[in-house]
Amino acid sequence: MEMEASKLSASESVTACMEVTKREKKCLKKLMAWEKQKEKLQEEIAEKRKKIAQMQQQLTELQEATRHTEVRWRQEVKAKEEALVALEEEHRAKDVAGLAASEDRKVLHLSTRHEISFRDESTRSSSKQLGLPNRDTNERDEYNDTRKVQSNIEHHINFTLRTAREEDEDI
Repeated sequence: MEMEASKLSASESVTACMEVTKREKKCLKKLMAWEKQKEKLQEEIAEKRKKIAQMQQQLTELQEATRHTEVRWRQEVKAKEEALVALEEEHRAKDVAGLAASEDRKVLHLSTRHEISFRDESTRSSSKQLGLPNRDTNERDEYNDTRKVQSNIEHHINFTLRTAREEDEDI
């Protein structure tokens, strides 16, 4: 009986040992699966960290590009403002020049009239003093010639002013 008991005990021990071995194998399989899963997760984490580093680099580059663009934009705005100020000053200067030219035309017109009337009076008085016949027709012709010259000068001045204004508008 002892033998039987020993066989029975050995058989139970073998069965228990086999169950423990099965459980150990199951646990080892689970452990292996967890190890594989852990490796995959670590790889994913490494990839995510790499992507984060790349994105941070891109963000830094974009911020730098944005900063450069803003600097260029500010410079362009400043340059445009300076150009507008210069253009306004140029317009003012040309307006002043236009007024001066207008005044010059008026003075020229008045001086021409004064000169013509002075000539008329001087010719009449000389003719009267010398007892010559009235030369109104010659004087009128001379006056008309002077008026034509004056008109041509005024036309030239107006043309020059118009051309200058058109050039300003084109700028």
